[in-house]
Amino acid sequence: MKRLKNLCLTPLLILPLNLYAAEPIKISGIMEIDASYSKDYNQNSRSDITVSKIELAFDTNINAETVAHVLILHEDDATEPLQLDEATLTMQLGGGWYLNGGRMVVPFGIYETHFVADPITAGLGEASEAALQIGFERDGLYGSFYAFNGDTINTSSALKGDDRTQHFGGNLGYILTHGDASLNLGVDYINNLADADAVSGMLSINTDTDGDTIADRSTLNRYVKGVSLHAVYNNGPWTAIAEHMKADRFEATELAFNGNGAAPSATNIEAAYSFSWGTVATAYQTTRDALALDLPKQRTLIGFSMRLLENSTLNIELSKDKDYSDTVGGTGAKGTTSTVQLAVAF
Repeated sequence: MKRLKNLCLTPLLILPLNLYAAEPIKISGIMEIDASYSKDYNQNSRSDITVSKIELAFDTNINAETVAHVLILHEDDATEPLQLDEATLTMQLGGGWYLNGGRMVVPFGIYETHFVADPITAGLGEASEAALQIGFERDGLYGSFYAFNGDTINTSSALKGDDRTQHFGGNLGYILTHGDASLNLGVDYINNLADADAVSGMLSINTDTDGDTIADRSTLNRYVKGVSLHAVYNNGPWTAIAEHMKADRFEATELAFNGNGAAPSATNIEAAYSFSWGTVATAYQTTRDALALDLPKQRTLIGFSMRLLENSTLNIELSKDKDYSDTVGGTGAKGTTSTVQLAVAF
C-alpha cells in the first residue's frame, strides 16, 4: 500500500533460507497498537485497544534483474486473522521498463498520508488484485498498464458462462525536482472502479428472471470507469498532498444515492510539517454520492507523531466526521474519533 509511513520497513533478519535466490531473504516488519475512543452519529460512544496492524515482509533478489516480495498482514478487525496481502515478482527489462506480476494494490490512487487512518480516497478506490503490470520509470516520468480478473463480472459474460480477464487500467505521472523541492503529478484510470475492495462488497448480486443467482460474485450491466488525479509536493520539512478520484454513474439497482444511480467521488487535501522530533499534520477530506459506501460527507483531521526510541513512534490523531444530510438518507450529524497509536518497525 503506497502511503507515507512514519516508520519504514527495516531489515530484521537476513536468513539464507532460499535454495534458488542469489541473495539471502530479508525479513522486515511493522507493528501498530491503537487505543481509540469514538462517538458515532447517534452519539453512542465506543473505546477499544487493538493490534491494528502487523506486517511481515519477505524480500529477496532472485537475480540481478528480479525481486520477489511477499507481505503477510494481520489486522484485529479483519475477517481473516492472517492474510497474504502482497506477493509479487518484479523483473527489470532494461531502459527503465519493468514487468510486475502477482497480488498487489493496483496503481489506481496513491493514498499517501501522515495519519493513522487511511485517507478517505482509499475507501473508494483501493483495489487489491492478482494482476499483471508492465511499466516504466525514467528521468522523472513514470507510468504503467495493468490487467486482472476482478471480483465483479459483466452480466452478459456471466450469462454466457464466460470468466475472462476484463479489468484493466493505467497510470501516468511525472516527478519534477528542483533542489530540495519535488512535485509529483499523476493521473490514473481504471475501467471498472466497482471492483475496488470497499465498493464490490456493497454491490447487489444480480439474479436472472427465475430468481437464480447469475454468478458467485456481483454482476454489472456495464463496467463503471474511474479516474484519479494526484499532486504531492515536498520542500524541506513541508509536505502537501492533494488527491481526487471519481467514478462514472452506477445503475440505481447496483449502487444508489438519493434514489438514483450513484456517481461517487472522494477528495483528500493534506499538509504536514516535520520537526526534528516528529511531524504535525492536518487534512480535509470530502465525498459525493458515497453514502452507500459508509463514507462520511466530510472529514477533518489533525494529528502529530513523535519519535520515541529508535524505530518507534507515538501517533496521536483527532478526526471529526459529518454525515450526509437526512434529505438524502443520512443523519446530518457529526461523529468524532480520537486515536493514540504506538508503532514500531523492525
